[in-house]
Amino acid sequence: NVPSRSALNMTTQTVCALAEVPNIVGIKEASGDLAQIGAIIDATAGHGPEGFRVWSGNDSDTLAVMALGGYGVVSVASHLVGRQIRAMIDASLDGRNVEAAAIHHRLMPLIDILFIELLFLVLTSAYTDSTSLSLSLPPAATGIRDPEPLPGTIRVTVDADGTLHAAISGALTY
Repeated sequence: NVPSRSALNMTTQTVCALAEVPNIVGIKEASGDLAQIGAIIDATAGHGPEGFRVWSGNDSDTLAVMALGGYGVVSVASHLVGRQIRAMIDASLDGRNVEAAAIHHRLMPLIDILFIELLFLVLTSAYTDSTSLSLSLPPAATGIRDPEPLPGTIRVTVDADGTLHAAISGALTY
């Protein structure tokens, strides 16, 4: 359920009907509506031999969805900080909520940057070393707001304690 990329938001009733289909085992839930996500988790808990699974479809909602009984995340940020997201999920599952929240808060600056309409552009390169990550963006394709914006770069550095710092340069914002 990804209403920002489709024509509609699937209702709780629709998801519950889909949960009755034997070969549908779960849903990527990216509505951003935590009340709806909680209702889906509650209503589908007994479906299937292992229950109907609800994965967060928004990196920023992962911890909240886990707290509601969600199963994990279908993540964009995990391609860059997968170990940290895994640590947050493991901490949440183990009941180490303060640790999970601390990881979540450290990741949010990067997650916020990744969703500045970046999914409409193609990342042309990404490289990592022990302390930093850079993402370079090409000029946007013709027809996307400005046909000839300058390329931009996001530079993310990680301190020894895991704190993320991000800087934007070039034409990442319109």
